[in-house]
Amino acid sequence: MGVKLAPEKTELVILVGQRKAKDLSIKLDNLVIKPQKKVKYMEVWFDSSMRMTLHVTEIRDKTTGLIQHLTRITPNIGGPRAEKRRLLASVVHSTILYASPIWDRSMRFKHYENMLERINRKLALMVASAYCTCPTVTVLCLAKIPPGEDSRAE
Repeated sequence: MGVKLAPEKTELVILVGQRKAKDLSIKLDNLVIKPQKKVKYMEVWFDSSMRMTLHVTEIRDKTTGLIQHLTRITPNIGGPRAEKRRLLASVVHSTILYASPIWDRSMRFKHYENMLERINRKLALMVASAYCTCPTVTVLCLAKIPPGEDSRAE
């Protein structure tokens, strides 16, 4: 079929977990490929320590930018109704949930859960056209966005 590997575009990450990584390299078509600390594969970030910190922070940054863009095109006064805002919010939710079976174990840690809850709150404020002083549970209820684990206990 004529398919060939492009050595100059090949990336390598060695998944070692808590152990120390040895200085390994691979030679491919007279090109030495050295391992990197992180690599992006199908929009999922992997790092050598096998923690999903990098991926969750990348999701946070990406969705924060999306919410800022959506807030600009949907002003609170005279903007679209909540149904249209909810439709736009589904784009952000799809971005957050992409590849979630891979990184769902990281949600056991409060730090990552809080990062995603902040995104959820910003999104709910945009959908409900609410002020930032409104309580989180109230805004989530008005926006019809399901709360995270923390908010359900309240």
